[in-house]
Amino acid sequence: MKIKQLIIYYRVGEWFYFLSFIILGYLIGLRSQDSEINIVSAIGIIVMAALYLAHGYALNDLCDGDFIKRGASTFKEGIYFSLVPVLLSIVIALLVASPILLIILGIGIISSFLYSCYPFRLKRITIIELILNSLCFTVVYFFGLLINNSLIKTHEYAVGGAIFILMMLYQLAHEIEDMEEDKLSGTINNTAISLGMKGTFWTVVCLCGFFIIYLLYIIGLNIIGFACFLITTIFCICFIRTLYIFIKEHNFPLKKRLRSIGAGYGLIMFILAFVYFHAK
Repeated sequence: MKIKQLIIYYRVGEWFYFLSFIILGYLIGLRSQDSEINIVSAIGIIVMAALYLAHGYALNDLCDGDFIKRGASTFKEGIYFSLVPVLLSIVIALLVASPILLIILGIGIISSFLYSCYPFRLKRITIIELILNSLCFTVVYFFGLLINNSLIKTHEYAVGGAIFILMMLYQLAHEIEDMEEDKLSGTINNTAISLGMKGTFWTVVCLCGFFIIYLLYIIGLNIIGFACFLITTIFCICFIRTLYIFIKEHNFPLKKRLRSIGAGYGLIMFILAFVYFHAK
């Protein structure tokens, strides 16, 4: 495959922004031990995370039977394009990372396998699929945080919890957009289908409320905390409103619009998080 075909096959356009999680974790980890950036380890860990994400998407498409549509000519070739990224990610982890990072990478790989592959195929089980999917993306933050095997404070770990909640919100929105198609397939029983459109919407509303409270708990009542509260509240209102309009009208690509909203929110929160932990 050519580079452009590989980008399409690995669906890079759908996940490259998750690499911001690893950058955030890496910078927070450096601050915890007052270290300077190591360019080699920083580049290595970002490449490792990109390969991990590429593997996850390729494995999911392989098990869903979408590998030919993505560009692989045979099932065997689909297996090859799924295995190569994960093997390379393990090699990079061995070269630049700490033992704890290898454990975190292993958790991500195993979670991805359990989520997508037969005979487990846990993506078909309500709630469990939501947790596993969110976990697979959340571990990317810990790649950056734990690369130097440093002594991390509770607040730094707690940021991973916020990312986990955020990933659940986006997964539920993804399931709402694909609900009709998933129902027709007859083989998918995810959380949104089980809860129904209305139940899923109110679950999102409750998660948004918990997300705001959780961030306040992490950061506290200070200037940065108030700024996070304000920005997160605006984000959640936009998220809920966009979801509500989609449910009523179904006339625009939900994931694409929420991705744009999330990118703006993520950039602002990235800056605020860096300022907060730098001040610490």
